[in-house]
Amino acid sequence: MTGVYDRDDGRLDVRTDAGEWRARALVNATGTWRHPFWPG
Repeated sequence: MTGVYDRDDGRLDVRTDAGEWRARALVNATGTWRHPFWPG
């Protein structure tokens, strides 16, 4: 993923090396069940 940008209509522009998408929500999951990682 190269970036996620807010749109005026409440959606997100998601840009990657493979293309661009519009989304209503984005899940950024990292870590494991026993050792979750919460980014700052």
